Amino acid sequence: MLPEKATLFFQAPKMTKLKEASVGGRYQYTATSLGEPDERFNLSVYVEPIDCQYGKSLHDVTRCFVDRLNSIPGLKKGSDSPSCSKRRCDIFYVTTATLGDKIVRQLHVTSLFTYRGAWVDVHLSAVNPKSEDSDTFASFAASLEFMQ
Repeated sequence: MLPEKATLFFQAPKMTKLKEASVGGRYQYTATSLGEPDERFNLSVYVEPIDCQYGKSLHDVTRCFVDRLNSIPGLKKGSDSPSCSKRRCDIFYVTTATLGDKIVRQLHVTSLFTYRGAWVDVHLSAVNPKSEDSDTFASFAASLEFMQ
């Protein structure tokens, strides 16, 4: 349940909630699969007022989000092309980082919605993704529904 009785539905790996907070029209929810049999997944949901130089439409917010993505070190260029339907935009991308002598890859999907002057950012990621994770991400994207 999000602010103002909006609701998200989705299928994701089993996770434990780390944080949930709702203050002044902003909402944050974070969860992880740490401690579960597959500890590689993280989930976050943010609802924030729209602060985008291009405007307040879904496509404007997506453009601002992609602009921010381009500043992330280790982003695999060309992997961030949004796929937009009438009600949301999905952005799949891959990042890499070096931690000590190890290279860590992360697969991400961010789904963006807009409503009541706010934008909703739903994000699922997997550390060191495996080929079977494509099914997990596909199920997540197919099941994700935003109800106002």
